[in-house]
Amino acid sequence: MDESEILRVLRDWVSDPFEAVLVDDVPVDLYDPEEGHAYLVANEDTVEKKLGRLTRLIGKVPKASIAYSGDTDELVDPLRRLGAGLLEVSPEGVEVVLEPETFDVDPDIRPMSGHHDELVAVLKALGDERRIAALEILGHSEECLCKLAEILGENQPSTAYHLKKLLEVGLVTKRSEGGRTFYRLTERGERVLKVIRDLKDQLRRT
Repeated sequence: MDESEILRVLRDWVSDPFEAVLVDDVPVDLYDPEEGHAYLVANEDTVEKKLGRLTRLIGKVPKASIAYSGDTDELVDPLRRLGAGLLEVSPEGVEVVLEPETFDVDPDIRPMSGHHDELVAVLKALGDERRIAALEILGHSEECLCKLAEILGENQPSTAYHLKKLLEVGLVTKRSEGGRTFYRLTERGERVLKVIRDLKDQLRRT
């Protein structure tokens, strides 16, 4: 699972959480204000970085845990020594592997403004149905500008303008070959498209 998938499962498990906050300038992926519990999400690719962040976080919040997707056995002892908790996250749900210690502190919780700015930029870039349609098309395969314009029913300059907006927020990338420009989704674009599809499914059910 990538971090966005872990966060989605964790979000459903924690009651009314805050996302993307700073605790004494330490970035926290998800914070439960009722429990005073800070969570950092990690998989095998990011766990070392998140462990380093967790070390800075311990003692600054009442509780702190790693929400991890992978084999948790090697994490139990180091996290126990830190006084941190450990959750094993899978598509099926969350299992508590290690309960965290509780510290008597009053944390300084602030929004991670840079994260919100980035989110606003992505949402603005998606504020046109033709850009969402372009993401849907690129979700199937890489396409050249001419083909995208044909499918969207737009001229090439107009299509290029919309793709430029998606490029600016890192949802697509482009390459040139044989005098033509080809576009494809980035990893971020794939994650955003998944969110869009999930949202569409939810709206259909309401």
